[in-house]
Amino acid sequence: MNLPPIFAVIPLLGLSLLLNGCGSLLAPQAAPLTYRLNAEGVAQASRQANNQARFPFTLQVAAPLSEAGFNTSAIAYRQQPYRLDYYTMSRWVDQPSILLGEQITLALEQSGAYRAVLAPNIALPSDLRLTTELVALEQVFGNSTTTPPSGESSVRLALRMQLINARNSTILASGRIDLTQAALSADAAGAVTAANLALREALPKIVQFCIENTPKTLSNAP
Repeated sequence: MNLPPIFAVIPLLGLSLLLNGCGSLLAPQAAPLTYRLNAEGVAQASRQANNQARFPFTLQVAAPLSEAGFNTSAIAYRQQPYRLDYYTMSRWVDQPSILLGEQITLALEQSGAYRAVLAPNIALPSDLRLTTELVALEQVFGNSTTTPPSGESSVRLALRMQLINARNSTILASGRIDLTQAALSADAAGAVTAANLALREALPKIVQFCIENTPKTLSNAP
């Protein structure tokens, strides 16, 4: 049976309204803000830590590890001793350990202390290897139980490190850095600013750790 034209149009009109309605219900949410770990002024700080040391060695920066809870691009904060929470609308551009590896490599390169510094993704022979593990990168609130958190806070940056003779796989030195930097605001932006200030303080310490524990000669014997 052939329907009049007007009856053929009505189902199409209804389908169009239905699709438009679903489109409004499924409208995309705003994308999270993304932040970098980037210590400005690292070149000057590294040169100051260097003290004109020069070693004829190639140093490999190994890909940093991270403890559970920090192997994510989410920005962590803590209101209770054993609980981690994460900001939902703010993230690091990558996992903090990866960003940390990039900054450590840059600081060691700019120190001029070694013949060459290899980034974590460079697979070439080296004389020395620096391994690091991110223990904590979190915004800590003292007396806040609200969501979102409020009140005074600080960012804790903690990491372990080892300098290794890559020729014979022996550990030359082990160290730890644990820094706290006050956050200016009780939000992700405050956490990011404080984390970058803590990183700026940590990088010269990492460079100095490597320089102080690099011997004048390296043994090939195990």
